[in-house]
Amino acid sequence: DRLISSYCNQRWCLTCNRIRTAKMINGYKAEIEKLEDAQFLTLTFPNVKAKDLKTSIQEMSKNLQKVRRNLKKTHKHTLRALRKYECTYNAKDNTYNPHYHLIIEGKEQTELVKRLWLKQYPTAKHYAQKYEPIDDNTINELCKYFTKVISKDNDYNPKALDIMFRACKGLRTFQPIGIKKEVLLG
Repeated sequence: DRLISSYCNQRWCLTCNRIRTAKMINGYKAEIEKLEDAQFLTLTFPNVKAKDLKTSIQEMSKNLQKVRRNLKKTHKHTLRALRKYECTYNAKDNTYNPHYHLIIEGKEQTELVKRLWLKQYPTAKHYAQKYEPIDDNTINELCKYFTKVISKDNDYNPKALDIMFRACKGLRTFQPIGIKKEVLLG
């Protein structure tokens, strides 16, 4: 007389994504509120073709590590941030835009991360690497899905989605940097 179910926990599942998002928001919200002068930073990468997407994502991750090491060694800053990988598809050009969203402590540190990122990617559009102070909605924006399954104009491209999901298989789309998640017991 019981019905038992479980969640699939797949990245493309809208229900599991909503649950995952809620858990991340609840787990990190208190820590984000403790950050002084927190900024929401977007770091982009030049658009790539499908065949280059996975290696581009891996390259981005390695280069962000270089930025972190440079920040610590040269500039004596320890990065406190949350990083989220996101990807969008440009149907007109048939290209993908992998990029990061970060919440970073301090405007000075944010500007430094942006400058060091642009040294790694001089061909990236400077105006696309932007930041602004966080607001009440920022953590919701950061914790959401890594790609939109259905866009605002109801454009659904299963082939592009499959390419994006395969490219990030086994890779972290969300990463705390120097921030601990609050564990909810019970």
